[in-house]
Amino acid sequence: MTATALATASRNRSVKVVAPNTVAILNAWLPCMTAMGVVAVRTEGEHARALKTLEALFNEVGDDDSHPLADVPDYLGDQVRAYEQAHIAIPNASPREVLRFLIDQHALKQGDLNDCAPQSRILEILADKREISKAMVKQFATRFGVPVAILLG
Repeated sequence: MTATALATASRNRSVKVVAPNTVAILNAWLPCMTAMGVVAVRTEGEHARALKTLEALFNEVGDDDSHPLADVPDYLGDQVRAYEQAHIAIPNASPREVLRFLIDQHALKQGDLNDCAPQSRILEILADKREISKAMVKQFATRFGVPVAILLG
């Protein structure tokens, strides 16, 4: 059944839910696990691998929500966030607050970050009028030498 047919049937409430083919899931999952290197974050080593994988995924996907891997950083980011909440004492800070902290720590002005985003966009982010895009997260993380996860919020 196509996605359109499934959505139409769902609206009509006549959808018959079919059990997934677990063998097909397993056959797709094992190579995915091998390629990613980490799919769950339960240890410090998995946490470190997940951060590296997230960085690589952000480099590949950027802001392209139509990219086939666009959902993978969200999934892995959730795993990292859950691990960090349980094991690492990180003060609650929004991406905007983290960016402000990094700017202050490096004694920079908004205009000093033109290599990451136009000054007007940085001003909007710091004024809480705009979210930090995935592409900017990558650029800021590279600029400041921090893991992308701390700028995800």
